[in-house]
Amino acid sequence: MKSKKFISISTLFVFLAGAIAGSFSFKESKSLAVSIADAPEDYYASIDESMTGNTLLGKLKSIINTSKVDVDYDWSRYYAADEDPNNNQNVILIYARYSSPKSNSGGGIKNWNREHTFPQSKITSEKAKKDNHIVYASDNKVNGARSSIKMGYVKDGSVVKDMYGRDTTCLKTTDRFDPHNEARGIVARSTMYAAAMYGFDPEDNFESIETMLEWHLEYSPSANDMRRNDVVYENQHNRNPFVDHPEYACRVWGNESAATQKLCNSYAPGIYLSDDSLSLFVEDMTTISATTTDSSDITWTNDNPDVISLGSSSSSSGSSITVTGLSAGTATITASAIVDNETYTSTCVVAVSSKPVTELTSISLTGSYKTEFELGDSFTCDGLVVKANYSDKTSRELSKDEYNLVEPDMSTTGSKTVNISYTEDEITKSASYNIIVIDPIIHVSSITLNKDSLELLVNQQMRLEATVLPVNADNKEVIWSSSNDNVVTVSFMGLVSAKSVGEAIIAVKTVDGGLEATCTVRVTNPQPAGGGCGGNVITTSVILSSLSLLGVGILLLKRKFIK
Repeated sequence: MKSKKFISISTLFVFLAGAIAGSFSFKESKSLAVSIADAPEDYYASIDESMTGNTLLGKLKSIINTSKVDVDYDWSRYYAADEDPNNNQNVILIYARYSSPKSNSGGGIKNWNREHTFPQSKITSEKAKKDNHIVYASDNKVNGARSSIKMGYVKDGSVVKDMYGRDTTCLKTTDRFDPHNEARGIVARSTMYAAAMYGFDPEDNFESIETMLEWHLEYSPSANDMRRNDVVYENQHNRNPFVDHPEYACRVWGNESAATQKLCNSYAPGIYLSDDSLSLFVEDMTTISATTTDSSDITWTNDNPDVISLGSSSSSSGSSITVTGLSAGTATITASAIVDNETYTSTCVVAVSSKPVTELTSISLTGSYKTEFELGDSFTCDGLVVKANYSDKTSRELSKDEYNLVEPDMSTTGSKTVNISYTEDEITKSASYNIIVIDPIIHVSSITLNKDSLELLVNQQMRLEATVLPVNADNKEVIWSSSNDNVVTVSFMGLVSAKSVGEAIIAVKTVDGGLEATCTVRVTNPQPAGGGCGGNVITTSVILSSLSLLGVGILLLKRKFIK
């Protein structure tokens, strides 16, 4: 695809102004300009304009991921890379709107620290965690507020304050962080670099590819971004290609969706295809679409009509064509259009292969089908899933009309086999599963207790008896429970124990059917008994016992003196 490469007036002005005045500025620009950073002349020489998508991303990786790369987490790297052009003793903080003394680095709340613009929790490579193209100097408090949440647009979030309590104009919610405008483009290009260098998924850092592209395009590289790229290159020996060549972003991600196509078309003239490569089998059919910046007519060409056929030869902007595989081989589709008096082209390589010969290898049975029946039940295979498996490792679910199922004899009890077979292209495969037919289960019809109410004294016990009918029920197991174990407890045998004054309900429930019977239990304290002379039984007993002992003593003394 042919691209216009130019330096926007606004970008050039910012760069020159920064160089002359010793200041830096982030400039919003809608031009997709080629950066003027100091890249070596042959650094990107191996890239040609036909490369797009993963092909271009892979080529960029081979360029920037060389044996010379020397990542380092040393503070001095950030002193140099993020140095403030207005004050060489300070560093620019990415999310804040001020610079901070280099000596103010560290982990305290009033210090600046190193911010991973790609969430560190998503970075598995130790090398990536130290990469100076990913890590920037950052206000510590703002850095903590960003945490690992994704980048994206925030409308009604909370305002993020810096470590001095000042408004940074960054906004955040529980799941989105939206930096101020100048930082948006930096984060987008840092994420693109991480994707090229380490294969990271941009959507681990951004709410969408579209948002990443939009921030990159809307806030193009500033003079300071270019200066930083040069400094990191000097120390680390590789560059961020999306700072040097902003147009690469749309060539890599511009065809991710209709939204990214439209977005990139609004910034750069040209023609974009929905796919840069396709794989088809003979007789397979698919569609490829093209969009252009304006309403230019699109011309389609096919360099190998024996391999593929196109559904149309030309159409209007934004149209699509049908591609059909004819024979094994490779063909290149070229879409061309005249935009702004220049001809632009985009290509898609189509690889066509013969359909592999597949045959039925087996059938498999899955699902939640019934395997236990009672004598007299009708057989059913509801829930059974029968799949046909093929030599190419694919499978498909068969309908009931496709396979043959032999129903078992349900007139007797015992184990039965259900046989299933399926035939395709004269190949028959079989499978089976077992069921069991049992005598009808005799279910519980009722449960009663020998008492429906009961009065106990504290510490008294009494057993309740449950009657389960019919007497020949297959499962007569019951479960006992108390509504208040502090008042009354009940054992698994129905023994009720009174614990304290109050009232509780004892329930017994059948395991089969969940039928229930209850008994209300009232617990009281023992009542005092009459003891004579206004005393109680205990007091009277003590007095009588004492008098008896006294009488025995007197009798013994009397006998002694008589002797």
